[in-house]
Amino acid sequence: MTKPDTTRQSDISDRQSIAIDLLLNGETTTAVAEKIGVTRQTVSNWIHHHLPFIAESKLRRQQRLTTTTQRFEKAVSLALDIVIKQLENGDSTHITLLLKHAASHLNASPESSSIPGITADIAQRQYEALLRETTYPAHVIFSIDEQSHAVADTPLAQ
Repeated sequence: MTKPDTTRQSDISDRQSIAIDLLLNGETTTAVAEKIGVTRQTVSNWIHHHLPFIAESKLRRQQRLTTTTQRFEKAVSLALDIVIKQLENGDSTHITLLLKHAASHLNASPESSSIPGITADIAQRQYEALLRETTYPAHVIFSIDEQSHAVADTPLAQ
């Protein structure tokens, strides 16, 4: 079975192609218009009414998203490999820093410097946030709280 032809004829001009790249790089409609020598209204018309321009913009945006996602996944995988090797060698410095960083983004403000302590701080903050967001009656929340503490006190949870 032969692969389909991935090359395509585009119905957009060179200016439109440049405009798409500039817009995807975060440029404003006005800035794009100035850079390619057209009016702001022309760029706006392309964005909202020119179907080949819209289709090409969506295609390029999706391609960028796919590429960025793949790069991110690769970077995370490499970082995890490094952290795992360090943990295997008894070095928990980087994982501790990573957990502290994660905790700060979750507004957990960990006071502990140990991995279990930081993890517990993060879990406690998430649990408290969940309780604040819930609309359950107080007796249900108390029951959930009792059950979670009972589970946390089991040997497997420690």
